[in-house]
Amino acid sequence: MSDYRLISSMEEIVDEVTKEIIVDTSTVNLIKRYQISREDIKNNSIRDCTEEASKWASEDTPSDFFFSHGEYRKGGLEYISNELIQKKTTNRAMYSLVSNSMIVDSADKPIPSFMIFQCLFESEGSNTLYCNIYFRALEVSTFFRINLEEIRQNLQKLIEDKVSFEKVNLLIIAARAHHKHDFIPLKKPKIDTLTGIQIHNIVIEKNWQELAKLLREKAKAQSVIQLQSLYHLQESFEYKSNNISSNLKRILIKCIDLSNELMLLRQDHSHSEELNKVSKQLNYNIINMAEEVEKLN
Repeated sequence: MSDYRLISSMEEIVDEVTKEIIVDTSTVNLIKRYQISREDIKNNSIRDCTEEASKWASEDTPSDFFFSHGEYRKGGLEYISNELIQKKTTNRAMYSLVSNSMIVDSADKPIPSFMIFQCLFESEGSNTLYCNIYFRALEVSTFFRINLEEIRQNLQKLIEDKVSFEKVNLLIIAARAHHKHDFIPLKKPKIDTLTGIQIHNIVIEKNWQELAKLLREKAKAQSVIQLQSLYHLQESFEYKSNNISSNLKRILIKCIDLSNELMLLRQDHSHSEELNKVSKQLNYNIINMAEEVEKLN
């Protein structure tokens, strides 16, 4: 069909969408259609995120992830393969990553944005697989390329499972697509995976370069606000109060206050100018804290 643009790699989708949506803006009801051949699915991965996409597909959630898609879709791909092979005109070859009860009870807790993956054939003799993807929200600069590689890996799995098709018509729908610079895609910054004792030891051992590196990573835009590492750092700074400047302590308190403010704002808004403003202030102050830490000796 002519309304499906021919591509040879999922990378082309990323390039197109990131150019369309300006940084720090969003668009509602993004709808994209692409056609890609079976051979290009097999041969053209998005190489810089192949491993990352595999982690998202893992049924065992990696320790630095809040969740994986695999933990919610267990058995989903196998079901799709079997359904398409046994009943080619089925409308049920799909998996959903969230249930209604998950959404209702989620509040502001992290849940998948990649919600539905569905595959179907138009008729019994068709060699074109339709693949429909629905996102409730989509960050296009970083997360989208990981999502697309995961989708490619899904289709690769269908090929390995002997689902017969020559090309895929890919329909992508995102209720809201937004472009955020330096976005951490629902992964925990390393400092947020450390225990209080581990953070305390970094401070005690004066490993300032390592601490600054951890803080700079945390300064990147995050979809989940975590305060525990900042509180651990505050306790450690108080323990070594003679070595830590009052200015550095003030910046840390500012970061904690801004984090709490951001958490409160996110209870009422998913996107707003005030949210962006406070988020940028938080990122700025965490980087400022990293710069102050680098001055310690």
